[in-house]
Amino acid sequence: MPRNEVSMRRRWIQCALMAGATLALAAPAVGVPPEWTPSAVQTMTSVGDFDVVDVSVGRGGAATVGVTRITPEGVVPGVLERSARGPRWSRPTALGGATRIDFGPIVARNRRGDAVAVWAKVNGPVMAAVRFGKRWSRPVSVGTTLPSASGEDASSVLRTAMGPDRRARAAVRTCGRTGCRVDLLRLRRPAKAVWERVGRLSTPRGSGASFDWALGQDGDLLVAWRQGRRVLALDVPASAKVVSARPRRLPVGDARGRVTADVVGRGTAAVGWSTLKGAAGTSVRLGGESNWRAARRTFRPAGASDPRVAVGCAGGVYLSWSEKGRVVRAATAAGTEGLFAPPFEVRTYGDETKPVSVWDVEVLGRSGFGMTIWRRADDAGAGAVGSLLGNRSQYAGRGQGFSGEYRQGPRPAFNDDGQGLLVRLADDGVHFQEYVPGETVLRCA
Repeated sequence: MPRNEVSMRRRWIQCALMAGATLALAAPAVGVPPEWTPSAVQTMTSVGDFDVVDVSVGRGGAATVGVTRITPEGVVPGVLERSARGPRWSRPTALGGATRIDFGPIVARNRRGDAVAVWAKVNGPVMAAVRFGKRWSRPVSVGTTLPSASGEDASSVLRTAMGPDRRARAAVRTCGRTGCRVDLLRLRRPAKAVWERVGRLSTPRGSGASFDWALGQDGDLLVAWRQGRRVLALDVPASAKVVSARPRRLPVGDARGRVTADVVGRGTAAVGWSTLKGAAGTSVRLGGESNWRAARRTFRPAGASDPRVAVGCAGGVYLSWSEKGRVVRAATAAGTEGLFAPPFEVRTYGDETKPVSVWDVEVLGRSGFGMTIWRRADDAGAGAVGSLLGNRSQYAGRGQGFSGEYRQGPRPAFNDDGQGLLVRLADDGVHFQEYVPGETVLRCA
């Protein structure tokens, strides 16, 4: 073969290889979900008197929003709902008469559209109402009380879930000098709103400073804490009728500070922690497994806060933390065995004289797309930045179009299809912002 023809063939092969490499590098960008939609308003009179407490998103963007209204007689618990994405909001529905309410209503939906709302007053009974079909039941006690819990937000002490089996769960957390405890209850007879106690999970004395817990959308419960340099976790599957599990040690011996926990569909879970040398570590356990996977760690500079963790249904993890209240960073790892990609800076804005912190972290479905939601002190700014898990490019994080008008909370809610929702109420109606990832984000099946 003539030399010039060999040379031309080699150039053609090199160009083809370079084009292939370019396509391979560009491929992950195709799966990056879109940003939050622009804020929309559904005109509705007389909703400015209501405060949004909690949000739950169901199939197709259907949603239940826990709201309260302050009256001279007390606080009225209620819900605002819609059956699909967009401006389809109904007027608020009162769930009971005026009373004292310190926490809630905390709300949850399942994929069939069933819903539950839970609220409580300090040193009083925890109340719940459920909806199967169109009507909400009258509120009843779930069978436990909420001890003193000053200075905490509702979601840190009171959580609920509506499983696919139509059996709602309620969990109440209390921490003190003797450790922490979580009372777990479930709806035994859905048609008659009869609740029963599943059990109580208690942690050792002194564990309150390191304790964290999570209740998955289906009702899987995970609690985790640090004991010396060890990390222990105890989980209760959604199908459990009694608490019978024993704590399991995670494969870690260099932990310090507060741990962080997350659980998603079918019991897939993650626990994160700070290490003695300043790194951030995490371990995952897939649903159905009994043992926790080997720990994965990523570097952090001195002075960083304890990390927040989120897990995807394939075992990928997303960690995020703040550094001296000035910078927020995140690091991701794909699958159960993937190494952490280099941490990236989460771009923030607003009044930079106010400290910034991690508000929430999420991993959306099977896409392997994670998100940091951040907030500045004194409502001086809020936003979101996301990344594909394991993305090692220099520009791994990208803004997500989170509107600052929702910085007063509650934080965004997501369903297991990756759809998200922000809601607030004003004198002119219902303000909301949506996150619609499309087919690139699949639910945890």
